[in-house]
Amino acid sequence: MMANNALGTALMFLGDFEDAEAAYQEAERCGDNVDPEHLIWQFGHDPRGVMRAHRALAKLGLGRSEEANRSWKEGFDLVEAGNHRQSTVQPLIFGALLQLLQRRPDEALPLIERAGRIADELELVMWQHFSVCLKGWSLHQSGNLAEARRHLEDGMSGLQEIGIAYLRPCLLKVSVVRDFGTDGRLS
Repeated sequence: MMANNALGTALMFLGDFEDAEAAYQEAERCGDNVDPEHLIWQFGHDPRGVMRAHRALAKLGLGRSEEANRSWKEGFDLVEAGNHRQSTVQPLIFGALLQLLQRRPDEALPLIERAGRIADELELVMWQHFSVCLKGWSLHQSGNLAEARRHLEDGMSGLQEIGIAYLRPCLLKVSVVRDFGTDGRLS
């Protein structure tokens, strides 16, 4: 399940949305068979809902926006019904990404803020920094470039501090690189 999730994510970042969707679909299938007593549930996340939320982005990449929105909602509802707090952040982040990619910053912001609150409460450091980055992206789409820049710089420096700076170019590429510079730097 996790291998297919990682494969789907890698393929999605490479722009191969069709194969990414297939990998996420296989991860979903595997996740549907995970016993709730399994460690991934106890200390990780609800695999069913999270995989459906991931798959939504691949569907959007394939141009199927309505299907993507439905897939995300199904995944999020599964996580919410399971009352699995640490699982809630990931679908919220992916839902915010989905909205931002569709240029809906007002719909993304409540998802980002809720993800940030839960990440702060549970000390989920990576998702805290992701939330800050996505808030910057949302502010950018709303036209608040100065505030967007501050959030992006803070969020990306936080990601770098915890050793996942490799996400910086991806976040910049899909969000605001055209306004802040083509070299991937916030100049």
